[in-house]
Amino acid sequence: MSLIGDHVRRLDAYVDRLQLRGLAEAGVETSQQREAAAAGARDATTTTTTTTTTTTQDVRRAARRTGRAQEELGSVHPPLLAAARALSGGHTLKPARVLDHLRRVHRLQQAIQTAETRYTEYEDKDAEEGDYDVPAREYTTSLLWLVASKATVQTFAAVMSSMVDETVPLSDGIWYWDEVLGSAFYSGLYTLQTAPARWASYLISIYRNIRQMGSNDNGNNARHARRGSSAEDLSVGSGLHDGTTLMARWRAFYRLVHHSVRARPVSSSQARELVLSPFQLARCRARASRSGLRRLREMTACAVGLLMEEGLLFDVADEDEAITPPAIITPDAGPGASAAPDPAPSSSKKHDSPDEWRDLVSRTTVLMQTVLQHVNNLDTDLTGFEDNVFSTVGSGIRAMEESLVTIDETAGTGRSPSPTDQAYLVIQLLIDVLEHHLPHQQEQSRLLACNYARPSRLVRYWPAALALLLSSSTVLNILTSRQAELLTWLRELGSTVSDFWTNWIIEPLTRLVGTIRHDEKSEVALMSKNSLDADFSSLERMVVDFVRTRPSQDLGLSGHPDALDLIRQGVRQGDLTPVLRAYERDLQRPFIGAIRGDLVTALLIQIQKTKVDVEVAISGINSILKSQELVFAFIGLTPSILVSYATVQWAAGLLGSRRGLRQGQRRSEIVRSLRTVNRILMSSLPSQTGVLSYKDHGLLICEAETLRRRAERVLPGAIYHEFHEDLNDLLNVRAGIAHQMKVVDQIRWTYSKWIYS
Repeated sequence: MSLIGDHVRRLDAYVDRLQLRGLAEAGVETSQQREAAAAGARDATTTTTTTTTTTTQDVRRAARRTGRAQEELGSVHPPLLAAARALSGGHTLKPARVLDHLRRVHRLQQAIQTAETRYTEYEDKDAEEGDYDVPAREYTTSLLWLVASKATVQTFAAVMSSMVDETVPLSDGIWYWDEVLGSAFYSGLYTLQTAPARWASYLISIYRNIRQMGSNDNGNNARHARRGSSAEDLSVGSGLHDGTTLMARWRAFYRLVHHSVRARPVSSSQARELVLSPFQLARCRARASRSGLRRLREMTACAVGLLMEEGLLFDVADEDEAITPPAIITPDAGPGASAAPDPAPSSSKKHDSPDEWRDLVSRTTVLMQTVLQHVNNLDTDLTGFEDNVFSTVGSGIRAMEESLVTIDETAGTGRSPSPTDQAYLVIQLLIDVLEHHLPHQQEQSRLLACNYARPSRLVRYWPAALALLLSSSTVLNILTSRQAELLTWLRELGSTVSDFWTNWIIEPLTRLVGTIRHDEKSEVALMSKNSLDADFSSLERMVVDFVRTRPSQDLGLSGHPDALDLIRQGVRQGDLTPVLRAYERDLQRPFIGAIRGDLVTALLIQIQKTKVDVEVAISGINSILKSQELVFAFIGLTPSILVSYATVQWAAGLLGSRRGLRQGQRRSEIVRSLRTVNRILMSSLPSQTGVLSYKDHGLLICEAETLRRRAERVLPGAIYHEFHEDLNDLLNVRAGIAHQMKVVDQIRWTYSKWIYS
């Protein structure tokens, strides 16, 4: 709910507490007096028979008269109750719905006045007969004022909401003109954008002068002839209509245009256009537009603050207080109906008197009408606007009182003005406000905002559109001549994207899944699975055969029974001592060893040993790779993921659909609104009572509403509710500017997590 809606809800609750108590008192009082009349009738039956019969007949006759009057008044109670319920609810209604309910109630005026007139006549007769009864029309009057009060609250909300909605967009226009005036480039661009409009205006003025001179041609020729003008001046307009040649007509047209331009009166604004350059002239117009928007914004804000501080000055109780409306007791309630307790708290004692709060409602209605009439008058300053409003409200209240007295004198009753007539006068004023004044003010405000607003899209973008139009042929030629190359580029781009997706995203993901599932096809290996075992077995056989085929040579194992097993174990551990001994012996006689072949065999065995050692090292590396197989799978997938993520982020940023960017923009808007609120409070000039002026109060309300709308899209639900409460504390001008500054600081550090993060 908006801040204006909160204020309306509190006002509506106060009206309920105040009005429903009056309805209960009226209903209870009428029921009690009917009981007293019935008791008096029963007491009268204890007297003599003749007296009893006469009294009973008089009482019955008076009761029938009063009953008929009550039935006539009671017929208007259901529509009034329906209108009161429709205008309640604690939420703002559209002006059209409020106007519809007011028109329905206004159509009941004739029926209510007729019933009250008859009821008054019956009262006079009953008073002459000594059987006076309190009129039930008090209940009707209370219902009527209930409708008028609630309609005033709804109209107040409609006027306030309309002005706030009109003021908020004006800041964007002011920022636009600040940007134009703050940069020479933007000022030059604005000069270029508005050049066709300036030339069109200048040519239209020349055309109008030519038309005017052509229409007055005969009279001008006669006057010039009497004054002895030259033949050239006399032939300025006549040459266009005679039967001369086409060239002569063009010469005459040129002389006519030249004469109209030379003879055209020059005003102060036109003289400025002739003196200043187009660049300076554009900046002057931008300054004038910015000044107009500022005046309109300040005037509307002043009206908002004035209505908030001077309209419906109820002593509104806190919204958290319990509201227990009393039961509405109708005049037809039985004698057993009991009175409801007084629901009004002690804070509402200020306007307990019906005359006080009815006068307050009437004054607020006149105030709204007056503000709507004067708010768009930008020729006056703020002080003049306030003086005009208060003087007009005073004269309007006096005129209302005089009209009520006139109505009463026409009736010829000689009594004080009727509350019913006053209520209907308020309803009529509300109808005028909703039907005429508010739409007229909205239309005027829209026209003023359009006059001072930024140029239209056509004016702002015609240079770019013209440049695109002029370069379209060149662009089409380039596209046509390089059509084959462009198609090839597109195909290559599509193929590259497809191959990248398949080879660098799909396949690495498939291998990663296979690694997680221990798929044999996806294992990392530097050598075949059984290669090391085969080489070890071959080395064992080679060493064993070498030792076995040379029993005559002492290789160190001849006396051991398990010599071959020991040799095999040594080979498994990398021990080739028998082969190395034979190799050392052959090196002493290499020629003989080479002839016998022992030296070559020893060398081949050592080569096989080197191969086995290399495979053992590779096997260790292979084990390390297998232990980190998942890590390598992720590493292989990371580049493609990074490239894909960067591409998606770039595309999202290019299209402007990235949520983080939007959230950042919204947070920056909230920070800017907080700065504006702080600036309003710091630069404000407090009144004599130490509170904000009407203009500053209105600006604060408008900026707080803007801040609320922006925070609603950023803050979570529960946090936003607390933020809404802080905004209500911020708008409490009675607490003083110092307290409001503290509330601004509290908002900054309390919600910094969502605003500045």
